[in-house]
Amino acid sequence: MATTPKLMAVQGAAVLVAAAFLIVGVLGFIPGVTTDYGQLQWAGHHSGAKLFGIFAVSGLHNVVHLAFGVTGLAMARTYANARAFFLIGGFAYLALWVFGLLIDHGSPANVVPVNNADNWLHFGLGVAMIILGVTLAGSRIPTGADGEPLLPDE
Repeated sequence: MATTPKLMAVQGAAVLVAAAFLIVGVLGFIPGVTTDYGQLQWAGHHSGAKLFGIFAVSGLHNVVHLAFGVTGLAMARTYANARAFFLIGGFAYLALWVFGLLIDHGSPANVVPVNNADNWLHFGLGVAMIILGVTLAGSRIPTGADGEPLLPDE
């Protein structure tokens, strides 16, 4: 009899976070969800498009979200990689937050591009991902949908 593979909590969370990045990456290419879509540039601070009318986006920015989502799904396959996805990704987002705070948003250095809303979102993502990587990785006991530990078949 085939059994369903059991995911650790950190793996399940990695799948959910990766899926969110994939959704955001796709939404960044949809007019209406992305305001001023006609101003969407491949890269750079001249891209005037904004996801949900708030977050600065470009084609490159959207592709980065898609790539991060695909990477997260691939890394969610193992406990160690799912944890690494959260920890490395979290520190990368914190670095992006610092970068966004230090650069002039109207300069060529703003290649992704980012704005103040992106900066604070990156800070929140970085902190949340690190917390998920540390707290959810603390247990190697698979859990069911109700959060109860799954016991080995007897």
